[in-house]
Amino acid sequence: METIILDNYEEVCEEVGKRIISLIKEKPDAVLGLATGKTMVGIYKYLVQAYKKGKVDFSSVTTFNLDEYLAILPTDPVSFRYYMEEHFFKHVNIARDKIHIPSSIAEDVQEECERYETKIKEAGGIDLQLLGIGRNGHIGFNEPTSSLQSRTRVKTLTEETLKDNFPEGKGPRFVITMGLGTIMEARQIILVASGRSKAEAIAEAVEGPLSASCPASVLQLHPNAKIIIDKEAARLLKRKNYYIWVYNHKLQVEKENLWKTDIIKVKTPGRICLFGEHQDYLGLPVISAAINLYMKIFAERHKKHSASFYLADFNSREEFDLRFPLSYTRERDYIRSVFNVLSRKGVKFRWGLNAAITSDIPVNAGASSSTALVVSLVKLLLELAKDPRKDSPEIIAELAYEAEVAEFNEPGGKMDHYTCAVGGVLFIDTESGKVKKLLPSLSGFVLGNSQKPKDTKGILRRVREGQSRALEELAKIYPGFDLKTTSFEEVRDAIKKLPLELRPYAEAAVKNREITMKAKKLLSNENFDHQELGKLLLEHHLILRNFLKISTPEIENMLNEALKAGALGGKINGSGGGGTMFVYAPGREEVVKEAIKRLGKPAYIVEVTDGVKVF
Repeated sequence: METIILDNYEEVCEEVGKRIISLIKEKPDAVLGLATGKTMVGIYKYLVQAYKKGKVDFSSVTTFNLDEYLAILPTDPVSFRYYMEEHFFKHVNIARDKIHIPSSIAEDVQEECERYETKIKEAGGIDLQLLGIGRNGHIGFNEPTSSLQSRTRVKTLTEETLKDNFPEGKGPRFVITMGLGTIMEARQIILVASGRSKAEAIAEAVEGPLSASCPASVLQLHPNAKIIIDKEAARLLKRKNYYIWVYNHKLQVEKENLWKTDIIKVKTPGRICLFGEHQDYLGLPVISAAINLYMKIFAERHKKHSASFYLADFNSREEFDLRFPLSYTRERDYIRSVFNVLSRKGVKFRWGLNAAITSDIPVNAGASSSTALVVSLVKLLLELAKDPRKDSPEIIAELAYEAEVAEFNEPGGKMDHYTCAVGGVLFIDTESGKVKKLLPSLSGFVLGNSQKPKDTKGILRRVREGQSRALEELAKIYPGFDLKTTSFEEVRDAIKKLPLELRPYAEAAVKNREITMKAKKLLSNENFDHQELGKLLLEHHLILRNFLKISTPEIENMLNEALKAGALGGKINGSGGGGTMFVYAPGREEVVKEAIKRLGKPAYIVEVTDGVKVF
């Protein structure tokens, strides 16, 4: 829990409003949990003004209100639906079908409570829950003694709450409210309070014991709860000066670079192969995308002629002297191979370095963790050497390919290296080396990890040899065959004349090329057909599965569950035999992620990002 104390109510409303807008800019289809009451009026006013100035777009946002009175009409000025319309909904471009408020006229209130819980789950959960607080410490209408794990249900209001909400003495006594357990499942919570009357409740919630007597105290258990209040509401906090000191210094940390100026930080994204899997080594084009999972290296130069690397994810250290050529100590000794390749390319290592490596890219899973490491290290060493090649992503890609693939006589192509170095959604002509960026960014992807290591060398050799042999034989049967231009329909009959074991390889090579070219045309327009992208991804996967035999039962289970959860399409990612898969599920990312996780597999919402960079 973080407590932020600002000077006055206006500053509180501005701070909360900015945080909500920031979330929506980061995630346009954010799910917001909304609250009502006097404290929220200024926040909604700030959001409405921001919308009218073009600073925020609510068109893809989904909302769930905390609560609603029972047995009153939605048009009654007392109802929270009326409040939300007057203060917020009717002033912004939020879609009506994305607004959710418990029904005040439900005949079966228990069924309504269950329906509301289901709707929240179907939306993927709440990204940010906004809360006020009652003088007795209630949040939502979870009055004192409410179960700390309660769900959406009917509650009876206390006399104190009735007096606060209805000074004239008349008002509904019963409400439907999200439970404390429901509220605590939000990924982020902001509780807002203003004025002297809330000071006692704030003190109990923030500094008092965890207790059902003060329902708001449950927020002490939330990993991302923020209490944003003015000085009047904070007046009884014993540690208020400490909270102010921490917040002011946190702002300072955000503005300043805490790292020593001589430490260089490089990060490289992982990648997904959208189209052209097992095509790059045939000289055919591929379409791939860099994703926002990263390999990061932190390093500084020193005067000793040695290198030391701490591999954080393996809790291990690797040290060696820089006497060239370096001897390899293991299969695929990529760290040393980068040094050797750069040394042969003219980089003079008259210095050494200390470095730390960390990553959130799944390892040996088809997301290019090894390539990201090599690209990061090439970029880092060129930066440390002040070599002008450091500014060319294409040159970095070529050097990384040489260090990872050519140095060890591996069978792979250059797709991974260009994708990780250049970034974006790329159409790569692997024969000429020309790269075209189709889209700078693209979201809506969910990556699932089967946790079964992929069989890179075995599958690559089998498929590469199979396709190469099949295409050689096809050219003999069909003399005018051109892998880059001949259509499948032209060679359908010729393929049937191939030996039985070669037919799937030939058919896969030609059909996958055709799918890749369709996808290039589709993705050349920013306003592309999302359904068509999903369809093409699935077509590509079926060829990889049925003809090249590179999928696994784990991959198929994840794909099937993701498609049931609303994904538009997807495929295995990487050379195959295990590793990862991904699906395209714009607007359904959270639901699809949870569907994969229910299989016991890690899942990540990812989006397209830039290539290797110093950060």
